[in-house]
Amino acid sequence: MASDRMTSLLAGRSITVIGAVLSTRRAAAVRSGADPVHAFLDGYHTGLLVTIALMAAGVVVSYLTLRPRAGVPNYVEHRSTAEITAAGELEAIGESLGELVVPARPDR
Repeated sequence: MASDRMTSLLAGRSITVIGAVLSTRRAAAVRSGADPVHAFLDGYHTGLLVTIALMAAGVVVSYLTLRPRAGVPNYVEHRSTAEITAAGELEAIGESLGELVVPARPDR
């Protein structure tokens, strides 16, 4: 759950940074005499370049942190294929729910 919060936090900050870059670049283009449409497109283009840079940085960080390491056991290899499939997961959930649900009595 903490990783979900971190992802949301980073995504929100990335969008804020891209918006700030777009606004700053647009304002600079307007000050230098560009018409508003071209100034917006200039800011948008710069924002896209920043987005590409952030995505590339995310790929590098993901690769470095998520790659398999020597000497660290891979727990997925020790699980059977049935445990990993969606049907296996649904079956496990059904068994868990069966413990919580009391079946209706037929005499009612």
